[in-house]
Amino acid sequence: DMNGADDVLKYKKWRYGHPMIVIGRPGFTEKVKEGVERDKVYVSDNFIIGPELEDVSSTAVREWIQQGEWDKAATVLHPDVLKWHQETEFNYIP
Repeated sequence: DMNGADDVLKYKKWRYGHPMIVIGRPGFTEKVKEGVERDKVYVSDNFIIGPELEDVSSTAVREWIQQGEWDKAATVLHPDVLKWHQETEFNYIP
């Protein structure tokens, strides 16, 4: 499971006890680390807190992809991910 630090903090997902990769987000990463430490969760190969990335709205990226705004999506997606989306009829449905 991969989640942004904002979502992990909101639902205290470090308590779930299943493997997770946390993607750092400005303003949330340190709070997740504090919660993990406070609740004495062992950070291991099953619970990884990754580096903090620039603040990117996944909602905006999904909208750019759905609308074919590839120039905007290219500013935040890895070229291979962008290519995959361009070649695949992928429709995200929440």
